[in-house]
Amino acid sequence: ERFKAFSTTAESLVAKCKTLLSCYAFHEPKPSIQQNTDINKPLYVNAGNDSLESIGHITGAGIPPNNYKDAMREWKEAFQENFPQEDENKKQSSSADIVEDKKFAEYEIDIADENKKQSSSADIVEDKKFAEYEIDIAVEEKRRELEMFIREKKNRKALAEKSRRQNG
Repeated sequence: ERFKAFSTTAESLVAKCKTLLSCYAFHEPKPSIQQNTDINKPLYVNAGNDSLESIGHITGAGIPPNNYKDAMREWKEAFQENFPQEDENKKQSSSADIVEDKKFAEYEIDIADENKKQSSSADIVEDKKFAEYEIDIAVEEKRRELEMFIREKKNRKALAEKSRRQNG
């Protein structure tokens, strides 16, 4: 097997890409780029012009598949054999593992992280070094409005209950 790479300095490839992208970017008519399936050149296949039948089955895989599902499974297995897939759960847990891993320990960052875990957002609001006069006044005003609203709601509820008892 050999590996083919194509450079952006290949003028015909760049021209085809520009034509194709400008079609979508500027709502121009669909370009008439000739289909190319030669494995020694950049691959270009118009959407909908290929099928599993035209692609064929994997060489050396034995009996050709009878249906679409078998063909897709065969190609998927071949792809995963050449390009092993990473488990998403493993990927997510690995970042947490790195934080706990002692060989990646950094004293200042670990101390800051520990302090962050210990302090809550309520502590930050009350902390004087983060005080902002206008914001503190606005927060206090909203707190008073909320308390007044809660009292009014309780009063309305009690009044409605009282009138219901008198009428009922």
